[in-house]
Amino acid sequence: MTQKPLKLKATDSLETPNWLFDRLDAEFRFTLDAAASATNAKRPRHYTVEDDGLHQPWGHERVWCNPPYSGGHLPRWVGKAYCEYRDHGVTVVMLLPVSVSSKWWRDYAVRGEVFYFNRRIKFGSTHSTGLRDSILLVFRHPRWYPLGDTDADQHARGEWDRNWRDLMYPAADLAGRWWSSPSSPKEPCLLA
Repeated sequence: MTQKPLKLKATDSLETPNWLFDRLDAEFRFTLDAAASATNAKRPRHYTVEDDGLHQPWGHERVWCNPPYSGGHLPRWVGKAYCEYRDHGVTVVMLLPVSVSSKWWRDYAVRGEVFYFNRRIKFGSTHSTGLRDSILLVFRHPRWYPLGDTDADQHARGEWDRNWRDLMYPAADLAGRWWSSPSSPKEPCLLA
């Protein structure tokens, strides 16, 4: 079956700000930029629209992904990220618009860690902020982040607060703990 080519708008190629990527890269040590262009790639190993990162393997990588927002592409990218995490243990960090009423949010975002920015992000060389609020969506193995109430978990949450509170905050459940997604049955990953 032939896949539909990605059709992008100019705004789909806006570069992730270096200050943001550098802070995240210091924590995650990314090995792949899954949705890049030749001019805005954040890693030497990257996929461009011509490479079609949606249909390339991400296995054994630590993936950065600022996918195209237009043309209905987001559900495909978030679905791909979730399935690579679920099926292959890939760590994926995505910069996305806040979209809590969309199907991709309900199907996939709730299964990862969601971090809200406390201000709008300026993309690329633009001098104005984006038109939408942004989040970081992180899919990673549960043992790599705190969920419980042990002293070590409290310390890890404190480290996160000290390192990131000037920029963003984690979505928390009503008890104030970080969201932990329940294990889910293996649904098919639909990228079409």
